[in-house]
Amino acid sequence: MRWLLLLVAACKQAPPAEPCPHPVLIVTAMQDEMAPIAARMQHGNACVRLAVVGVGPQLATRYAEQALAAGDVSAIVMAGIAGGVARDVRVGDVTVPARWSRHDRAEHWLDADRALLAHAAAAHPALRGCHDTSVCGAEPRILLGGNGVTGAWFVAEPAAADDLAHRLAAQVTDMETAAVAEVAQRRGVPFVAVRAVSDLVWTGHSRDLIAAYDELAADNAAAVTEALLRSP
Repeated sequence: MRWLLLLVAACKQAPPAEPCPHPVLIVTAMQDEMAPIAARMQHGNACVRLAVVGVGPQLATRYAEQALAAGDVSAIVMAGIAGGVARDVRVGDVTVPARWSRHDRAEHWLDADRALLAHAAAAHPALRGCHDTSVCGAEPRILLGGNGVTGAWFVAEPAAADDLAHRLAAQVTDMETAAVAEVAQRRGVPFVAVRAVSDLVWTGHSRDLIAAYDELAADNAAAVTEALLRSP
């Protein structure tokens, strides 16, 4: 699998003869996050382009720029999994934060597009849950608003989770979204992120939880992404 850049020609339209000049660019860090999205986009009439940009802010910045250079897009949706740092999120929940910042640099908040947030608010797809009540809620939720943060390293220590939750009021953390949001802001492209919780960093068991629930979280992120794009 190539980390560098995978662009999937997924510009589908209805009827097929009509052009799709301004697709939505859906970005993930990993192929495992993109697979359920690509499967969903094979059906219906979504006008999208898909890009896997790699793990970490440097790769995300570089290859998000390249993905945008490949053609005009109407919006960017960053999708995939993230670590839960707020104590009230649960595995399987899908967060759609109102703003993002790097946590390893000076705070610089990047706002999600209001219209895309409104589409997310109108999305009500079925989501997968789990039976382990110590990490999953009774039903997975879509959590709109709040803060997401990005850094250049994998956050796995409970103390680090508590710091991000208290210092930046963060719900989730990842390694790419704020970098992609910066690219979107520079290009003047509307942006939103859909990040499903795969692990609870404050438990100290992030790697074990990711191994158990990354597929579930990726599926939930894909479900919300599809519903967001199809909402009126």
